Amino acid sequence: MVELIHSDYSRVFLLEGGAGPSIDPQYMSLWKAGAISWDQGDTTIVYIPDPDHYQKFVAAGKIAGEPYNPEIALAARYTLDKSKLLALLRHGCDHVLQVHFGTCRNPRDANAGWDKIVVLMDASVGSYGTGDLGALEPSQRAQVDEDSSFRGSDLYEIMRLVFAQKAAAETTEEVLDIAFGSADQCLAICVSVEGKILLAIMTPVAYAKARYIFSDDGGLTWTDGSVTSAAADDILPAIINIGSYVVVLNRTADAFEYCEQVDLIAGAPTWAQVSTGFVGVGSPNAIFSAGPATSWIVGDGGYVYKLTNVADGVVVQDAGSATAQNLAAVHGMDENSIMAVGADNAVIYTTNGGLNWVAVTGPAAGVNLTACWMLNALTWLVGDAAGKLWYTTDGGTTWAEKVFTGCGAGSIADLKFMDDGLVGYMAHTTAAPAGRILRTIDGGSSWYVLPEGTGSIPANLAINALAVGNDANVVFGGGLVTGSAGIIVAAQ
Repeated sequence: MVELIHSDYSRVFLLEGGAGPSIDPQYMSLWKAGAISWDQGDTTIVYIPDPDHYQKFVAAGKIAGEPYNPEIALAARYTLDKSKLLALLRHGCDHVLQVHFGTCRNPRDANAGWDKIVVLMDASVGSYGTGDLGALEPSQRAQVDEDSSFRGSDLYEIMRLVFAQKAAAETTEEVLDIAFGSADQCLAICVSVEGKILLAIMTPVAYAKARYIFSDDGGLTWTDGSVTSAAADDILPAIINIGSYVVVLNRTADAFEYCEQVDLIAGAPTWAQVSTGFVGVGSPNAIFSAGPATSWIVGDGGYVYKLTNVADGVVVQDAGSATAQNLAAVHGMDENSIMAVGADNAVIYTTNGGLNWVAVTGPAAGVNLTACWMLNALTWLVGDAAGKLWYTTDGGTTWAEKVFTGCGAGSIADLKFMDDGLVGYMAHTTAAPAGRILRTIDGGSSWYVLPEGTGSIPANLAINALAVGNDANVVFGGGLVTGSAGIIVAAQ
């Protein structure tokens, strides 16, 4: 039976100044969310003369109008305390507004007290007013309310997730990495195809070539094949989509393998190996791409490579000058600001696209850093091999630990966020060992173990990597289940 929403099911939370690991959601007990509006603008019909009738015309196409910003009306009780709404209006900053809906839950619990959340990103106060502030006679006595509206850049829903295992027949080996592929841009305009293509790479069976698996229907069905350009037993630690290509790092051969994604999906990929630019002491471990012509690969010995054109190979940007430690993870917010982390507390970053790489002191002396995410130029998250999560809001000058259930044991393998930095996921392996996926819905301020819905994560020994797209309600994880067999799980 469908559960209809009543207006008294909702409560409002504010992330003042935007989402981030240092910003806690505020429960706005005196606020009420009003109606949502999101006008998509006027559509212009383009006509041409009817080829079969004089004095008539037929529609030949249409031109979409400019959409307006999404907006949520808001009312609040006016009190003798300083008005939060008026202060937000005067400051003029962007925030995150969340409207939580629930029934039999604690409405003050920002992580567990909801069944659905409506999110307004980059929300600023667009209008402000109040009801009558005074009375001239007894009949005019009334509560004074504030009336406002928040206008933002994007509007979407966060739902409770449940787990399912995927590709059970194909994951006969440990899954080392998993990623989303690129959607056909023409189809993506009108058909929901984004987030449908998934790519994963597995560890090789002895004396055999490493295998990849892929899905082009959102994980419903999977196909596998061998990376034919690699040699038997080559370790391929990372897979990624770059433009029209699927690229797989080859740690053993100090190279990468690539093919056209369209050919891979069609079942006839032509794999090629490129070793140009790689250095033997800088074997590749991880890759980040900001676009078809701007990707970075990090490896052993502190080596950082830039990849501009897949066929041309890489060029060395840093030959272990910023750090000589083996680098394990890399991420950037754009093509200028990138960071990487690695062994023995190593953290390096650049603000000019890699022309200069600079080292900062990491958060955990003597501990290997295993995962990182750059929310903005100064706010970074780092996970380590001791199972701890750290953050900085000043570009690495100072660090603070972000506590979560089970932290300080096991290890953190991966961190992934949506592009807007609000919803994120963390792969954590407990000391047992057992792999878990944690979620944040407030930019990393708090983390909790999935699922929110019924059941539990399928039994596994480790989740090595996560795939996250631009749907707040979809995350895939790949790892190890038993012995050498792999596993792919989806929370949707």
